[in-house]
Amino acid sequence: MVINNKLIIYILLLLNIKSYVLTQKLPDGYCPSPLIYKNSTDRVSDINRGYQFIGDTNCVQPCPSLIYSESDWKTFFDASLYGGAISIFCSLFLLITYSPLVNNKHNRHTISIMFLFSGIFIMLASNGRVFWNNNEGYFDRICPEKGRFARQSDRYCLAMGIFYQFGCLTGMMWWTTLAVDVWMTIKKIKISNRQIFYYICIVNFIAIFLTFIPIARNQYGASNFGIGCWILGLWDQVFGFWAPLGICLTIGCIFISLIMYEIYKATGQIQKKLLLKYYKPLVLIILMFFEFFYMFIFITYIIDHRNKYNNEVGEYIVCVLLNSGNPQSDEICKIKRSIPPAAQFLFFLFSRLMGFEGVIFYGLTNQTKRIWLRSFWFNNRIALKFRSSFNISSSSNSTNTSEKQTPSYIVDPNDQFQNIEITNNQNIELVKIQKQ
Repeated sequence: MVINNKLIIYILLLLNIKSYVLTQKLPDGYCPSPLIYKNSTDRVSDINRGYQFIGDTNCVQPCPSLIYSESDWKTFFDASLYGGAISIFCSLFLLITYSPLVNNKHNRHTISIMFLFSGIFIMLASNGRVFWNNNEGYFDRICPEKGRFARQSDRYCLAMGIFYQFGCLTGMMWWTTLAVDVWMTIKKIKISNRQIFYYICIVNFIAIFLTFIPIARNQYGASNFGIGCWILGLWDQVFGFWAPLGICLTIGCIFISLIMYEIYKATGQIQKKLLLKYYKPLVLIILMFFEFFYMFIFITYIIDHRNKYNNEVGEYIVCVLLNSGNPQSDEICKIKRSIPPAAQFLFFLFSRLMGFEGVIFYGLTNQTKRIWLRSFWFNNRIALKFRSSFNISSSSNSTNTSEKQTPSYIVDPNDQFQNIEITNNQNIELVKIQKQ
């Protein structure tokens, strides 16, 4: 009982010290490092502009936040820069390849691929506003002034938020569509072009609606946890992104299971050979599932540990203020890292691998070559002369002939949403298998 009383007294003393320190007035123009002094004449306005004041003092938290060290933030930035640069060009290549600019035969599957990688491209382009307009330092776009986190009123921040939100929503919804489509193709379920058109309109409307709702609520800005601008409010994030992502993950998981079940229950050598041709898109869908799922779990962890993080930063700041005159304050005051840097690094990395993965499974294929060879760019007057000089036309003709003779499968986007073609002999054999 005595021990418990002592513990309670100790906790109360700590709380009183923290409250006392945060309400003290420091000398004008002074704040201990790494805090930054802000001479504020309109505190509410400055808070809305992105300054994070420490208690009643004129000290503000540095930008980027104290959650990670400066070296950690630079590591995140560099990983996002180089990974994003590679992935954005990969996704752009796929977007162009499957767009009407190159591909002149469209169906359900090619449309899904085109919109999926257009979303990934837009999402990565949001970071381009930070990386490729970087003249003053690592974080000059999300930290436009010392100690100020960018807000929606900063045009670059607003552009980043819109691009990232719309790109993520578009990417995850069309990823779900791709998973459903693979199952529909295996089951030979057809839908009309009008239904496809309505679906495109509905999906894009949802993405646009959920992108512009935060603008009306003035919610886009740079946070303590990111290297760009996105939705700030917790419930706005849940309604505008995490709930839709959870729905998409659930639907995707269901159809991944259905696809694997169809492959598992397949009987007969011919049928198995046809179904095994779906392994490339299936692997890509599963990879993206784990990446989206990790992002979902990570942000759930962040939300769950938000109070703990705030307390750790608060304790660190109290220590800094109490030891502001001590030359060894850097050694005495150490901030705890409740969120491991490696976990944050993976969060940034996974969102920037999707374009690269897409090229591996959809770009480096014979079908991509066929799409380009039969496109306008390889069949105009100049291109034909160039091709004939290198004797390319004959190989193109043989490619087109072989396309008519080979059965369609999932990596052949031009026959994707037609029934799998099977010869008469194969049909007879399948009928025999089914009778057995």
